Amino acid sequence: EIKNKLSNAKNGFLGNSLTTEMYLLSPLYDNKLKQTIIQIIDLSNFNILKTIVPNWVKINSKINNDNPLFKNILTEPNRSLPQTPILTKDGGIIFNSGAIIKINKNGDVDWMNYEKYYHHGLNYDGDSLIWVPSSFYPTSIIRDNSNLDFLEDGITALSLDGKKIFDRSLYEIFHNNGLDYKIFEYQGYKKIKNNPFHLNDIEPVTEDGKFWKKGDLFLSIRNLSMSILYRPSNDSIIWYNEGITKHQHDIDIIDKKTISIFDNNSYYIKNNTISKGFNNIKKYNFETHEMTEIFKGVLEKHKVKTPTQGSCSITNEGELFIEETDNGRLLYFNRIGELVWERYNYDKKTDKFHVFQWSTLIYDDKIFPFIKQSINDID
Repeated sequence: EIKNKLSNAKNGFLGNSLTTEMYLLSPLYDNKLKQTIIQIIDLSNFNILKTIVPNWVKINSKINNDNPLFKNILTEPNRSLPQTPILTKDGGIIFNSGAIIKINKNGDVDWMNYEKYYHHGLNYDGDSLIWVPSSFYPTSIIRDNSNLDFLEDGITALSLDGKKIFDRSLYEIFHNNGLDYKIFEYQGYKKIKNNPFHLNDIEPVTEDGKFWKKGDLFLSIRNLSMSILYRPSNDSIIWYNEGITKHQHDIDIIDKKTISIFDNNSYYIKNNTISKGFNNIKKYNFETHEMTEIFKGVLEKHKVKTPTQGSCSITNEGELFIEETDNGRLLYFNRIGELVWERYNYDKKTDKFHVFQWSTLIYDDKIFPFIKQSINDID
């Protein structure tokens, strides 16, 4: 039924376009080009305003780093994924594909940072820093004169010109805060490629509040089902919870006392990730210490079930955007949970659905001029 509807769909969208100005930066696989691209889309009419086609072979040929995590993209460049693109004031775009890359409005690479292997999404603090999960290699934990064989995640901040400003190992953070025992008690330690953390989101705090300070960071650690409020200025964990969400992704700040969390509601059992029902969106209130579900029943009604990835955004008007990453679907709901539109990346010629890869919803009107700058005639 969906395939039949998509035959007449505009750019893969089903439903109604938005009545307010909003845009989508959509990384996706293009079957014709046999590679991933980024589209800038106007959600008021579903028009594709611009398509960025990275030259992955050229980009990845510049990477010089012996971290084995780079192996796949160096041997198969078209496997590169431009995750969570960020627009810049000059019309350029910054994204993560293992290296952090800025492409200018003309399509040329302005800079690359491949000092480390970076993974998952980028988050801009609104001032001068881009925060991204990273991999420490070789690991910093030494036993019997050799490095332990496990993936040591860390927190890295880059400037807008690609310089590394802050770099901290999660192991060191846990150790200094008396939580390092949690790393090695994890039952799936050897089952998930010795990956005790799996840091998948760093959400910067952009203004002071009663429960946090500007410069603090919310961290989502999937393999411990743990959310953390971390203060880089004194290397302290201010707050954490674990087990209330399961293999969660994507923490967002809703207001000065509340955060939202995309709860994958999944478990890792015998080398398989298993969803317990459907995904949901949780809200944690720091004043009441209550965790509650919002948009209750909406994700189940629409069978949103991405076990290992996924993200969400709640707009200023209280509307909800979801990327169901594992199943290649985007969804947008109004504030009372009614589906407004959904998008699929379906290739009719091959009869295959392809993935989206960590899209960015732009609803902040301060960023709208960056869109116009990006799609203007090239310099």
